[in-house]
Amino acid sequence: YRVAGVLNMFVIVPFSMTLMPVAYKMFNTEGDKRYYSKIMTYFAFVLVWIGLGLSLFSKEIIKIFALDPSYWPAYKVIPIVTLAYVFYGLRIVSDLGMYITKNTKPVAIMTVTTAILNIILNIILIPIFGMITAAYTTLFTFLLLYLISYRYSGKYYKIPYEVRKIVTVTILGASIYFLILVINDSALFTRIIVKLFILFLFPIILYFVKFYEPIELMRLKEYYHKWTTAEEFKNIENDITNFMR
Repeated sequence: YRVAGVLNMFVIVPFSMTLMPVAYKMFNTEGDKRYYSKIMTYFAFVLVWIGLGLSLFSKEIIKIFALDPSYWPAYKVIPIVTLAYVFYGLRIVSDLGMYITKNTKPVAIMTVTTAILNIILNIILIPIFGMITAAYTTLFTFLLLYLISYRYSGKYYKIPYEVRKIVTVTILGASIYFLILVINDSALFTRIIVKLFILFLFPIILYFVKFYEPIELMRLKEYYHKWTTAEEFKNIENDITNFMR
C-alpha cells in the first residue's frame, strides 16, 4: 500500500490541490467543457503511465525495501492498489460538475457510502479469501465511486469526457502489465531493460491507437521547441492551458 501510495501522495494530492482554482477560473468561459474533458483524459494518461511504472517494477521495489523474503510476495498487491488509485484520481475530476455548480452534498454522501461498503466487504470477504481481498475491495469501491461520481456529476453540469480514450489507456496499461508477467522470473538485468523499454513505448503505442488528436500532436511539437529554450520555460502554465483547449 505504501508503494502504490506514491501515486496518490506525489501525483493525485498535488493535482487535487491545484484543480479547483483552475476549474473555477475556466467555468463559463469559451471551451470550458472541452478543457475539463481534456484534463480527465490526460490525467488518466499520467496516472496510468506512472502507475504502470510502479506496477512493472513492483517486484524490484519490494526486494529493495523489504529485506525479509517473507514480504516479497507483496509485489502482487501493488498493481491492484495502484489501479484503485487511478480510479480514485479520476473520480476527483469527475466530481467537477458538482463542485463548480456548488452541489457538493452528493460528494460527501457517495464518499461515506462507499467507505462503509468497503469496510463491510472486508469484514465479509477477508476471512474467506485472505488479506489480499482488501486490495480487491479497494479497487472495487474506488471504481464504483468513480462511476457513480461520473453519472451524478453529469446531472449538474454535463461534461463530454472522452470515455473511449480513458478506457483505452487503462486497458492498454493493464494489458502491458500482464504481458510483462512472463519475464518476471528472468534475470534482473533483462527484466529491467525490457520493462524500461516497454514503459518508454507506452505513449508511442497510444499514438497508433489514435489517442492523440492531430491538433494535440501539432501543439506538442510546438511546445517541445518552446520548452527547450530557457526564456520560454516560464510560460509552461499558459501553454498547458492552451493545449487543453
